Amino acid sequence: MDDNATELLSIDTTFRDEPILENLSDVADKTLDNAESMLKSTTCRDVEFLKTVLLELMLAEKRCRMARDGESTGRICKFVIQLLYDIRDFPNLIYYLVLLTRKRGQLKAAITAVVNHAMGWIPEIADMDIKMNLINTLSHITLGKMFLEVQRAELAYTLAKIREDAGEIDEAANIMHNVEIETFGVLPKTEKVRYLLEQMRLHLLNKDYLRFYITSKKIDERLLDANAHVDHLMKFYEYMVYYYLNSKDYFEVAKAYRHRLDCALKSGSDGWLMDLECLMLFLMIAPLSDETIKYRKDMLESEEKRIKDAPVLMWLYKELLSDNLIAFPLTDEVAHVVKSHAVFSNQKVSGGEERLATLDDRVIQHNIMVVSKFYTNLKLSRLSELTNIGCDKLEEEISAMVHANIVHAKIDRPSALIRFGERKDSDTLLNAWSKDIATLMGLVDQCSRLVQKEKMIHEARIKQVELENSFQDMPKNKGKGGKNRRRGKNDNEGEKRELVFKMEDQEYAQVLRMLGNGRLEAYCFDGNKRLCHIRGKMRKRVWVNAGDIILVSLRDYQDSKADVIAKYTPDEARSLKAYGELPESTKINETDLYDEEGDGGIEFQDDSSESGSEDGKDDAKFDIDDL
Repeated sequence: MDDNATELLSIDTTFRDEPILENLSDVADKTLDNAESMLKSTTCRDVEFLKTVLLELMLAEKRCRMARDGESTGRICKFVIQLLYDIRDFPNLIYYLVLLTRKRGQLKAAITAVVNHAMGWIPEIADMDIKMNLINTLSHITLGKMFLEVQRAELAYTLAKIREDAGEIDEAANIMHNVEIETFGVLPKTEKVRYLLEQMRLHLLNKDYLRFYITSKKIDERLLDANAHVDHLMKFYEYMVYYYLNSKDYFEVAKAYRHRLDCALKSGSDGWLMDLECLMLFLMIAPLSDETIKYRKDMLESEEKRIKDAPVLMWLYKELLSDNLIAFPLTDEVAHVVKSHAVFSNQKVSGGEERLATLDDRVIQHNIMVVSKFYTNLKLSRLSELTNIGCDKLEEEISAMVHANIVHAKIDRPSALIRFGERKDSDTLLNAWSKDIATLMGLVDQCSRLVQKEKMIHEARIKQVELENSFQDMPKNKGKGGKNRRRGKNDNEGEKRELVFKMEDQEYAQVLRMLGNGRLEAYCFDGNKRLCHIRGKMRKRVWVNAGDIILVSLRDYQDSKADVIAKYTPDEARSLKAYGELPESTKINETDLYDEEGDGGIEFQDDSSESGSEDGKDDAKFDIDDL
């Protein structure tokens, strides 16, 4: 029980008496001393003398009971029943047991003291009739009293043990089963588990497997500590092994042995090697399925070092997981180890010969599965040569495997031909063809996109070369001042840089506006606006303006902020756009790096258009004759 339940039970009047009104321990001491002196004064134990002593004791008991002094009342009650037990007056003993526990307003402490004191005599009584009468009386007293649940469970346990010794297994199992021990709140968890395990044992002896299964579900082994309850867990899984062996569920038997192995290894107890060998053998004789094969592989990976202590079984276990044919019948060494093992004996559970025959069938089925992986059509006689099995036995095993959906095969008896593989109907073949065509068209589409990408890249490179050649033909600016002079000269300006692409934690962005102090607002092409900070190495070396394409590093801890790590020139931005790194709708900023006022800059204009417009305006305002 948890702490809250214990606290509630301690204050509940169902389990404890009401507060004491008066402490009468002195009265109880005086009464008990007088009774002892009267008993020592004479050796006579006639009826009248006993009535006198008991009358004085009963008066004192009533006085203590009215004062709610549970301890004093219990002492007097125990003295009364002990007096009757010493003189072996069992009829009056039974009478006073019922009388003292059924008195009006009798205290719970006194009843508990009487029952506990009387239960101590059960092992001492040799007469079976008297013992059974005492046990039945105490069981009747504890019936329906929640504060006597522990005593009632112990009495039922003792009574069932007596019935079992007398050969009445059915009666003993009924006695234990009728006590709903799982509902007893004051009983510790360890005692509950011990009681339920005894119920399971008796149901096994009585071969009542339905009640056994119901009782086993009352124990949640996951809530039991492997170190504190190792004995209980080992016994629980041992009983489960017997239960699953009766139903021939060998896979569940293997799981139970796996739990026993884990408990033995955690607690450091001996006997783990026997559990490991049993686990391996029952996994080998378990019916073939995807779950069984996966469980075999998992067990081999987790217990590979310990399996080496059983080399012969390890070899057979690994061969059943491989794609190798196993020689059949087994070699003398392997057959001797297998046949002498406890799994295939009839000492604990009958059916050892049947389990040994099942192992032979699993070896044959393994060989058939190996052959089915490498052959589609095979003569039955050839399969018999490969596996060293008779044709009749092969037909029987193949039929069983096909029925269990382990292997897909069909036997043509007139031609003695076996066809392995699942037969596909027209719908399945059509669906497979449709899937293959879809895969092919997907590959064609992917190739088309790659070709188109390469074409765009080459076109972008040609445009880039043409643009560079046009820039080389432009006249140089020989003026002074302007931003070019204030920013300083860059010796590497004419050199072409290697194009830098974004990485996993980076993103392309376009500058929206400059905020000053190395800060700017940029629109990242992932759809978010972020406040960006220009890193120290770029300050006063690379000038960033509104509309520039930049590369930013995203922050894991601040999604709304980023760091500028590179700036792309317009040509580099066009190359990125040609590679498909930037959206098609991106407008590349083609503004040069000169001052907005044009200090020291060169302005290129279309002479024909602008001069023509100006001449037209002049013609409208002036006339040549006016000059």
